[in-house]
Amino acid sequence: MKNCVGCGYCCKKATCVIGQMHYKTPWLGTKCPGLYRAKGRYWCALAALNPEGLAIGAGCCCPLNTDRRAYGADRSRNRDR
Repeated sequence: MKNCVGCGYCCKKATCVIGQMHYKTPWLGTKCPGLYRAKGRYWCALAALNPEGLAIGAGCCCPLNTDRRAYGADRSRNRDR
């Protein structure tokens, strides 16, 4: 798995299982309500509650993720997640 760069791709495309249970939203086609933008990147509001159960960075490996390239995967400020 690649390091998360905070582009929000995975959470924009689908809501993880924990997000589905917490927010009562469908999995596909719905941007996760817990996704928010701060300090120049996207963050998960639920990660502080249960970081082990989340797939943080899973979308960074997706070949369809053009957001990762646009976000500048090498910017050091995006590697702190």
